[in-house]
Amino acid sequence: MPYYKLILPALMLLPFVKLLEGVLANDLGPDPVAMVADYTGLWALITLLITLSLSPLSRLIRRRWLLRARRQAGLVVFFYASLHLLTFLALQAGWQWQEIVKALSHQPYIILGMLGYVVLLPLAITSTNRWVRRLGSRWKQLHRLVYVALFVVCVHGWWQLRADGGELLPYIIWAAVIALDRLAYAYIWLPRRSYLSR
Repeated sequence: MPYYKLILPALMLLPFVKLLEGVLANDLGPDPVAMVADYTGLWALITLLITLSLSPLSRLIRRRWLLRARRQAGLVVFFYASLHLLTFLALQAGWQWQEIVKALSHQPYIILGMLGYVVLLPLAITSTNRWVRRLGSRWKQLHRLVYVALFVVCVHGWWQLRADGGELLPYIIWAAVIALDRLAYAYIWLPRRSYLSR
């Protein structure tokens, strides 16, 4: 595997190393479970934004090798999302389904979080070369669902924080820029390029 496919995921995993250091040092504050939940959720969003930024960045600096690192980066996103979900299920709800159902009924933003995870799950499963070959052109169509996941995750985070939602504002703006770039690329740049190539 080319080195550039490993460097970016390794850098994206550094926050997890920092989290581990905090766990081992028992230095996660007065409510360590809430801290882990917030931390893993935030880094699931940040790494998702980084991964989705690779395409526009590759066009901007004309370095196509960035595109080849997207699948590995996407697996890091799924890793943080899985940690975030496991923190809720194991540490906050204690694997008690009554507690989970209660949380879903009293905290609807959790439903959005789970929906975001459900969207990310098939993308992680089909990230291998074998699945790319098996699905063919449908692979790209499936993986466009990542933008649905981005929207759901942003709403999930904003709804959860509510009064402190301003903390997420820079990431919401980042997500909006990515979405606008994607729309411009799909409906302006690609049709124009197709027209000019006739």
